[in-house]
Amino acid sequence: MNRRRPWRLGVALLLGVALFTSGCGTTAPAEPEAAEPESSEAVPSEPAEVCPDPLADAPTGAVDDPFALGDEIVVECFTVTVDAVERDATEAVTAANPGAEPAAGNVYMTVTVTITRSAGGAAEASEVEVALGGSQTTSGEPSPDLAVDPAPPSGTLDEGQSVTGTYVYEMSGGASTSVEIAVGAMTPLNVLPY
Repeated sequence: MNRRRPWRLGVALLLGVALFTSGCGTTAPAEPEAAEPESSEAVPSEPAEVCPDPLADAPTGAVDDPFALGDEIVVECFTVTVDAVERDATEAVTAANPGAEPAAGNVYMTVTVTITRSAGGAAEASEVEVALGGSQTTSGEPSPDLAVDPAPPSGTLDEGQSVTGTYVYEMSGGASTSVEIAVGAMTPLNVLPY
């Protein structure tokens, strides 16, 4: 009885080795290689934003071709409108800012503007500079310490968003002054408000 077992064990062992080696000799079907993507220029996921051009019949903003009060001024990717100018707003400014008084012979002037981000993604309203032109202003820059309602434009504007605000300036009484609009280092555009 002992002799039959080794024979069966030997056959089983040979059969197992044969099956094992026959399975190892075959190769799995090769997977198809992934096609290499064609090289091409990078395509942006979104089209590049283009700032709008000024209106064809708009003034140039030069001293001899200024914008008027209420005109839409396209500058960089902003549209700016000078809504109102008060040449002598001293009473309103001093009422809103107790203790504020202009220097002798000077007055406070206010300029109300609406700034709209036209294109180019979000940007700060403070990128638009609103200054006074003319030789009879104290500095031409708005006063950082004085405010009336609505406060000067500020904050981040997304495309299509607008903000309206009022700047306060000190200037020589009776001065004939233009408003200058600029973004960055560009040559300011003039608005003759009277």
